[in-house]
Amino acid sequence: MLLPGTEAGKKLCAIAEKLLTEIFGSFHHSLSLMREKIGEKSMAAYGSPLTEETVDACLECQAIYLGDGACKGADELFDALEMPVRIRSYCIPDSLCGRHESPVNLWVARALALDAETTSAAFRSAFAFAREENAPLHMILPTGSASKALWEEQMKICQASFSSVQADTFEADKTVAQLITMPESLGMLLCPPYVGGILLSAADALCPHPGLIYDHARTENIALYASHIVTDDPYEMILNPVSAARAVAHLLRVSLRLRQEADCLDAAVNNVLFTGWRGDEIDVFREDPDQLVERICEQIAVAGELVTKGGFS
Repeated sequence: MLLPGTEAGKKLCAIAEKLLTEIFGSFHHSLSLMREKIGEKSMAAYGSPLTEETVDACLECQAIYLGDGACKGADELFDALEMPVRIRSYCIPDSLCGRHESPVNLWVARALALDAETTSAAFRSAFAFAREENAPLHMILPTGSASKALWEEQMKICQASFSSVQADTFEADKTVAQLITMPESLGMLLCPPYVGGILLSAADALCPHPGLIYDHARTENIALYASHIVTDDPYEMILNPVSAARAVAHLLRVSLRLRQEADCLDAAVNNVLFTGWRGDEIDVFREDPDQLVERICEQIAVAGELVTKGGFS
């Protein structure tokens, strides 16, 4: 499912569609795409940013790509799909962590409610994600005694079920300081709703390129991927398509179980983005984002041809 949301989201959805089409064509898969309205277009057509028809259509899909995760109706969609946690994925350039040869990956998981059912689902989702990414998980405890006890209980349950995940607790104030000084040590942060808002703002400030950020949420049946747009300038919002590419790679790997194809897209993005165009030089593509997408697609096509000729599977 492709959901544009805004004009910027419409352009990012077009990029996501181009990348998906290139991947599926290069690796000889069939692809079925659906489109529905959300946000501004839905308001204009139906008087509501999100309709029941759109939610029902989303529930029929394996995965959803939301072009603008901050559009009107986005929060309502997370609620309607009963998503327990919203995970923001960051790729922090190595220029901010000078002793590293590659960018630092960081995830901030914000539980969307503190009731028992949502908390349990949020913990299972966060632990499963941490296991997939082979990342340590740090839990920020709520302040209320009842919520704190519930979180500690869920922590013990999930540690028993996900024994390979390294998990512990962090204090919120110390986490902000460590986020700024040593982001490479954090891995994944699991936060209650209000603390998550603070940590997301701090992490957003660390990642200077909105094209390197996207949101992800899932239930047992469906996953939602949303590009994160951090500026109010409509020109800036559409400039960097890497957010869409990173979200599509995650969609391929997790929702469609196409690991080889996801690895191919990740490699194409990294080759274009981090080989020759690093740090502020990413801004070269702000004048022509299509150039970046074409370079990525060229590498996907070559990889698909090599796989086909080599008989790999």
